[in-house]
Amino acid sequence: MPIGQVAFVNHCDIAAPRELCFRYISDFTHDPEWWLPVTSSQRICGQGLGAIYEQVASVGVLHFSSLIEITAYHPEQSMAFTITSHGVMHCQVQYDFSDHGGITTFTMSSTISFLPMWIRLIAPIFKGLLIQQVTSHFAILKQQIEMLAAVEA
Repeated sequence: MPIGQVAFVNHCDIAAPRELCFRYISDFTHDPEWWLPVTSSQRICGQGLGAIYEQVASVGVLHFSSLIEITAYHPEQSMAFTITSHGVMHCQVQYDFSDHGGITTFTMSSTISFLPMWIRLIAPIFKGLLIQQVTSHFAILKQQIEMLAAVEA
């Protein structure tokens, strides 16, 4: 893997229908509810494939805005997108959804390329921290969607 790049995969089992999980997770305007560094998220244009969102996030001392572009979109199955945070990072992310007896497994595969040299040099250290953060965010996501599923039932 090139210097300054990290890749990882995370899974989350959610007691909710796959359709509901996909609908909630694929709408990035919900991100501030479960991805806590994101302070705001809005759709700039489009729906599904080609949609573009703008987000503002804070991670430690870094405060930045990002553009998200949906590059693949298969309702209730998968989607892919890029995140570009000018001067900070470029990410390629794949979301996959599968169901097994009323449980939806949400899988996120991410490759992040950090841009500033000082971050690139310590990127391997960030990998463990990022995985811990994603696990924490997924716990919130699971709770949010399961509460929504209970309301919709």
